[in-house]
Amino acid sequence: MKKILVPTDFSNNALKAVDYAVAIAEKADAEIILLNAFMAVDTTLSARKGLFDEYNNSIAVDSREQLKDLKENIEKNQR
Repeated sequence: MKKILVPTDFSNNALKAVDYAVAIAEKADAEIILLNAFMAVDTTLSARKGLFDEYNNSIAVDSREQLKDLKENIEKNQR
């Protein structure tokens, strides 16, 4: 099975790249794999550790939600 890795930062340009990848995947009978990466913030100060952990978790949850929405949108438009 063919696979196309599509990294995204959810910007307008990245969404255009997703559309392009979908078009290629449809013609090539390929699977799309969406990827979003972000740099987690870290600290050595124990007093702020919880705050940074909460921030990083918030970013991760938001990223997963946006990837889920993007996947659902792609699937809906392919039908």
